[in-house]
Amino acid sequence: MSNNEEFKVFKNELKACLGKYNSWNPKLENRLKSLGFIVESDRKHAILYYIDNETKKKSVFVISKTPSDKRAGMNNVGVICRTLLSQ
Repeated sequence: MSNNEEFKVFKNELKACLGKYNSWNPKLENRLKSLGFIVESDRKHAILYYIDNETKKKSVFVISKTPSDKRAGMNNVGVICRTLLSQ
């Protein structure tokens, strides 16, 4: 991600998607795809791929379809954002 403002918008959208999710559904999957993720759905996990258009770096994230606690979604947002910022 190049622009700081662009990243803030991305992060807020990601928080809206994953912040309070309690189970995987097609609406969540479509929202993640609209943010630029390629989504593969496994039995118990979803695999999210993010390819940065500028650097062509590929990031892979695995998230549970049924989170273990209410903070799991926000923890996933933190991991994704930290990883994308470090590239």
